[in-house]
Amino acid sequence: MNKINHQSCTLSGVIKMSLALEIENFNKIAAQSTSPEVTEAFQKAIQDWVSTRIDKEALKVGDKIPNFQLEDANGRVISSEKLLKQGAIVISFYRGGWCPYCSLELRELQKHLDEIKKYNGTLVSISAELPDSSSGTIEKNQLTFPVLTDRNLFVAKQFGLVFQLPEVIEGMTKNTFGLDLTKINGTEKYELPIPETYVVDTSCTIRFAFVDPNFMQRTEPAEIVEVLKNLH
Repeated sequence: MNKINHQSCTLSGVIKMSLALEIENFNKIAAQSTSPEVTEAFQKAIQDWVSTRIDKEALKVGDKIPNFQLEDANGRVISSEKLLKQGAIVISFYRGGWCPYCSLELRELQKHLDEIKKYNGTLVSISAELPDSSSGTIEKNQLTFPVLTDRNLFVAKQFGLVFQLPEVIEGMTKNTFGLDLTKINGTEKYELPIPETYVVDTSCTIRFAFVDPNFMQRTEPAEIVEVLKNLH
């Protein structure tokens, strides 16, 4: 598992785990309304994703990222090359605005946006959501940083993050939760990116990587701020 590959892992004991607490609270509430069948299916899927290392091809600390150009919800093209001329970038790949764990993470990132900017960082989030869907994600979570559309998961594939949902999870996603990811993302397959957070310095080098096959696990935005702070 390619989790916190950076000296900042030593900070985890002193950083307030606010996002982890929010996820824990959400899980307690969700457990009351989720059927045992659904819970068991997702737990098995997560165990399979972890044991088979679906993150084994993901870019890691020390790797160079590929240059990318993606559109935001308003059709504006955002270039990684241009952003890196201004300073480090924080890249958050998320599954979709329909994912409650992603929404929790995006809102926490928004809360830390001023601190990210303070240490000369630029935050962007990336998913396969088409602009209409990502606009809803922006509005729902009151986001002010760029939310980019990665059509057909082209960039996520370059980062080694894409995997296909097993049939049982695909069926529950469509029939239990009413989510047709092929329409939301404009794709033919039920593919998603592994949720990921990278901090990339101005040489295109990854200085921090959090990639976890368990989509319920997310890095703390406060830790990202510490990484940016230590880059100076």
